[in-house]
Amino acid sequence: IIKLGAGSYFEVLALHGHGVDPRPFFALDRQFKSAEHPWVDSEWHACLLRAGDPSFKLSESERTLRMMLDWLRQVRSGAREISFFELMNLSEKEALPFFTAGGMPLNHASGLFRRKPGYQPLLGGVVMSNFTRQFRGRVKYEREYRFGTQKAVLLSSAAGPVLIFWQEGEQAEAI
Repeated sequence: IIKLGAGSYFEVLALHGHGVDPRPFFALDRQFKSAEHPWVDSEWHACLLRAGDPSFKLSESERTLRMMLDWLRQVRSGAREISFFELMNLSEKEALPFFTAGGMPLNHASGLFRRKPGYQPLLGGVVMSNFTRQFRGRVKYEREYRFGTQKAVLLSSAAGPVLIFWQEGEQAEAI
């Protein structure tokens, strides 16, 4: 549709999912001489869990790290907005194997908050809440650093610079 001139009929490219990559769409814009469009992740699935998928075995800490790294990757790729798919779990992780065994379609948990036994934030919700309070306005990905098994990313916004770092290896390493 870009080849046929559709590029002039929309303003923003909306993608959704976990691990989305706008570069193939930008390549089509360049190939067919359409203006490159800004992009948003309209349904971010970084927290999505389904019984039987590899993500189902992730601990809350691993799931939160996956979410944060995907958020950083999207900011680096120029995402203007990143919208969570669901803030509240429709089903809890513990119930997913039962739903799957019963043939329930679209059985997943993907919220930042549990609904049962009572409303409570998951680790990813707490981390995202505290993390996003560090910024004001548009977040800019400045640069990244690597020190052995440690990685760091420098971000900036109207609130000032923020340095984020984490360890990718299994063995503890001095900062």
